[in-house]
Amino acid sequence: PELKKWKQRLQVDIDQWTSEDVTMLLREINLSKHIKKFEENRISGSVLTDLTTQELIQSLGLTFKEAKQMLKSIFLVQKYKDIYVTPPGVLQWNTD
Repeated sequence: PELKKWKQRLQVDIDQWTSEDVTMLLREINLSKHIKKFEENRISGSVLTDLTTQELIQSLGLTFKEAKQMLKSIFLVQKYKDIYVTPPGVLQWNTD
């Protein structure tokens, strides 16, 4: 059920994501240790897409590497509407 929900959310414009959707992304890219901080700051998709590397590090506590991983994931979600996830924790995409 979680995978099905995740695939459905990837079809929605990231700017329309709820904080729960952002939480799903954090879990999927193995950054679940930061969920509490994201929830405390009510990070929705529209906020997430505006965050800079510096903000992810200083305000949300990510490391530089984690911030780059997050920004790359945001880019992929925005660029490819047909991203799918399998197995859990590995983002894959089809550009056909």
